[in-house]
Amino acid sequence: MEECIFCGAEVEDDVDECPHCGNRPLAGQYLDPKTYENADQMEKDGDIKGAWELLHEEYRAHTDIEYFDDETAGILHDYLEALFARHSELVAERISLLLDEMSICGYWGSYDDQLMERGVELSQNANRPDLELKVLEMHRSCRQTLSKVYGFDSETLDERIAKLKALTTG
Repeated sequence: MEECIFCGAEVEDDVDECPHCGNRPLAGQYLDPKTYENADQMEKDGDIKGAWELLHEEYRAHTDIEYFDDETAGILHDYLEALFARHSELVAERISLLLDEMSICGYWGSYDDQLMERGVELSQNANRPDLELKVLEMHRSCRQTLSKVYGFDSETLDERIAKLKALTTG
């Protein structure tokens, strides 16, 4: 027996539809099984960004607030990380994935500053102040969301964001 990822009811391991909520109840059932093969072929054909976009779109679909398939999203994330490891020119795309991660963690209350630190490092190593700005703005948003009651001292963060805005628009 498995637990439906939508309603939490117990279902048989081999069902395509949950008898309680009518959705596909098991992790990965909404993913086209050829997604990984298609992405691999795109990469072999030199369409690196196309492969990234295919996998990232699936990742976003599997991390939607209404349908959060952590197991499949984790596998897709690993594929995206491996693709980036092979093609470091995908730094803007990797930052986009990192922004998704930050947003997800902020929503679920598990935000970790290490995500911001990784994004800043990737951006600075690529000499991309525009990407660093996006990372810091998302960081501020996540921190403010988590700190609604307690406040958030962001003076130095605000100063860095202002400096990066001037740098990227001037």
